[in-house]
Formats: sequence, C-alpha cells, structure tokens
Amino acid sequence: MSDIEKKGREKVIDWSRDVEAGDSPSERRSARRKAGRDQADEATVLADILMELNDLALTQVPMPDHIASLLKTTRAMRHDNAQRRTIRLLTSELRGVERGPMLAAVDRLRLGKGVTDEAFHDLERQRDRLLNEGESALEEVIARAPGSDRQRLRNLVRQARKEATEGKPPKAARELFRALRDLAP
Repeated sequence: MSDIEKKGREKVIDWSRDVEAGDSPSERRSARRKAGRDQADEATVLADILMELNDLALTQVPMPDHIASLLKTTRAMRHDNAQRRTIRLLTSELRGVERGPMLAAVDRLRLGKGVTDEAFHDLERQRDRLLNEGESALEEVIARAPGSDRQRLRNLVRQARKEATEGKPPKAARELFRALRDLAP
C-alpha cells in the first residue's frame, strides 16, 4: 500500500505507515541532510588529500579530466583567498563524481608509502652494514640474491669506503644503494 492512495478525486495520505516504520517526513529529511553532510565531509577530506599529494602520486589517482584540470589550477594558485575559493569549487565538483576509485587509490598510496619507507630504511641499513662489516655482509646479500654481481658490489663497497676516507661526495655509496634496491624482491 502506498503512502498516498487516490480514492476518486480525493487524495488520502496513510500517515500510519510513517509512524509505524519510524521514518516520519522529518526523520527522512534529517537522514537526507546527514547523508549530504557526510558526502560533503568526504569530498572535503578528499580535496585536501589531493592537494597534499605530489605530482607523481596524482598520476596514480584515477579522476575525471575536469577534476584533474581544476586540481592543477588550484595547486598553481599562490594567493590564499583564491586558492580557498577554488578548493571549495573542487570540493563541490568532487561531490558530483564517483569518489570510490579515487579514495581507493589514495588508500593504496598511503598504505604503500609506509611499506616503501620501511624498505628504504632497510636498504640503507644493508648499505651501512656492507660499508662497515665488509665481506660477511656481502655474503649475506649474495645469499639473498643469488643472481647478483659479486664483483660489482665488492667494487662499489671499496669505492664507497675510499670516498668516505677522502671526504669526497658519496657517489659510490649512492650507486651501491641503487644496486641493492635493484636486487630487492
């Protein structure tokens, strides 16, 4: 039975259904407003996150062209008031598009960043061990990555030590880091 039944020319509203179901017009209106506020909050948070991401990370977030263009324009603005206005415009545009894929990509970027930071620190520790301990640490690295070039790694360790004692820039240490990064799974 519908809320409004037509009986002849007269409309009869069945108010008992609303009361029994617990969704009176004011409760429905309140629920719609809350949903709208939640969407606005989600769009605002997403706009703030997109503004903070670097250019490389933004390329990994799927978004419509008009959102990408607006985001680029907003990021280029230097005046606070103008930027604030365009952020509001960006937020309102984000409310009108599907945000699910964008939010998923941002979550992947945030989760992946912690992993890459930890991996980066692990590679730094490996490099430092190679420079400090020498042959025993080199054997561990080669055992973990059997396809590695032992002679190249040994030469990089030797060059990095020599640069450190002579006070030169750590070119070989950086190259050793890159070699370790390439060996990592």
